[in-house]
Amino acid sequence: MQQLYSSAPSSSTDIKLEPASTPGPAGNAAIFTPSKRGRGAAAAAAAAAGAGTVLVCVVCGDQAFGKHYGVNACNGCKGFFRRSVWNNRTYLCRFDGNCAIAKEHRNVCRACRLKQCFQSGMNPRAVQSERELAQNRVKDEYDAEGRGESESPQPEMTSHEVQTDSVKSECGSPQMTMENNENDGRMLEVANRVYMHNLRVLGRVEATLEAAYSVYSGPNRHSGGGGVPTQVGFTDAFFNPTLISIRTPITPTGVRVAQMPDVLQDWRRCFTLFADWCSGLMEFGRLCAEDQIVVAKNRFGPFYWWLCAEWSARIGCDGVCYANGTYFPADKNLQCLPDVSNVAERMVATLVRPIHEMAIDEVEKALVCGIIIFQDELTALTEEGKAAVREARALFVKSLHHYVQTRIKDNTLAAMRIGKLTLLLAAATNLVHLTNDNVELNDVLHLVDWGDWSTDIRKHSYSE
Repeated sequence: MQQLYSSAPSSSTDIKLEPASTPGPAGNAAIFTPSKRGRGAAAAAAAAAGAGTVLVCVVCGDQAFGKHYGVNACNGCKGFFRRSVWNNRTYLCRFDGNCAIAKEHRNVCRACRLKQCFQSGMNPRAVQSERELAQNRVKDEYDAEGRGESESPQPEMTSHEVQTDSVKSECGSPQMTMENNENDGRMLEVANRVYMHNLRVLGRVEATLEAAYSVYSGPNRHSGGGGVPTQVGFTDAFFNPTLISIRTPITPTGVRVAQMPDVLQDWRRCFTLFADWCSGLMEFGRLCAEDQIVVAKNRFGPFYWWLCAEWSARIGCDGVCYANGTYFPADKNLQCLPDVSNVAERMVATLVRPIHEMAIDEVEKALVCGIIIFQDELTALTEEGKAAVREARALFVKSLHHYVQTRIKDNTLAAMRIGKLTLLLAAATNLVHLTNDNVELNDVLHLVDWGDWSTDIRKHSYSE
């Protein structure tokens, strides 16, 4: 599975790149407040560039302007390390402490960034020595000139943590630069959080199959047979999803054509996955229980089709890829259920092919899942619920926009990609409505007993 971020150099030795493989200073304009030392560092970097060598920051991989605290470091990492040491700051990683640090998103995890600084050889004693020199210099200036302009013991150089290849030099004041930079880091942190959440949910499997039967003791409920209790209502099913399906491994391999039991088992397993996805999401937890049920009833349909389309695009099957190693074919001669609306064929055309052609990565897929859940401001929600849904949707949309823009530097191309991703959301919703005819036919012919818990989903999702 694709990693969210690429690894940054971890060695404390000088890293040199050939000029042909590294963008020149004009393409990566660092933004900082100059001083005598700052101009000297820039001059040294310019001299090094003129000699055919470009120094690289050993912490994040950005362009370095010489040695800082014992290693080659960019102004952003230099300032970050200095502030952290001066203020004796302690950071906490929200994940497993192994976040990759790269220049495009070095502000996402401060804990791992500081750890990378130490591992790369930055010397905290040099920071303390610099502070003492700065304090003495300020005191001398005050005594000599008899003025108090320099009461704050700050060093001459004031650096700002910036993404040098995504912030333009016209961006405004240093304070605005820092605020924008903090917002960028927050958006990327949201993207990373949702991505990791998606991985955890997809990998969640019951420790033992016997443990799944603690709530309901009955026949094997994940085999696709008649063991699922049909009298379970939606609310009980959503808050106790193992009533519907135990957490079997997600295996979207599409190795064989699905039969009737496979269709039922996939529907039930994906519902459990959906319940886990929602309940583990911070923004969903801010809704009251009643609002959670309203959202869940309405959003499972598009969430389900997005999952199936993503799996189908990944393995390249001609149909709807299921979570249990089977697939529902677009070829009507192979279908175990009548697809009168050509939903399988439509899904391949409107979702699977675009996902494959766009090469949508795992982060984008996870963020789209979040947007789908909060896509609609439903009328049945409370006023507080509507506000929470609006806020969550805006957060995920902004995070998706920022993530795409960090990957695609051309603003026009980035906007086009974001527009295409938005169209895919509409395609998933259209598939939900098209499924209505298939569901009604199955009811008339008594082909499938979906269960009481599924009735509310169909009422809310499969009708106009």
